[in-house]
Amino acid sequence: MNEPVAMVDESGRWGKLSKYHPITLMFHDQPKPVNPHIERYEQHLADVSLPDIPFHAGPLFNGHDDYEIPSTTDHKRLFIAFSRWRGTRHSRM
Repeated sequence: MNEPVAMVDESGRWGKLSKYHPITLMFHDQPKPVNPHIERYEQHLADVSLPDIPFHAGPLFNGHDDYEIPSTTDHKRLFIAFSRWRGTRHSRM
């Protein structure tokens, strides 16, 4: 039996800077487990000494929140690692 999955995403500026904050809700059946793909991504981060933190493009680009990483190179490496994982997981599922 497939497990239903709900994804939620919001957009907008922090605080009261945006008049609107769009929210996206996506519901779908998850026919195959994604755990092996996530575990492979987390292992890759550990293998290349990158922090295992949730991917959020805005803070990653700006160096805010969990992404206050001193190295611009590590910012790029995190973005590339996520981009590669995102691209490969769809072809293997």
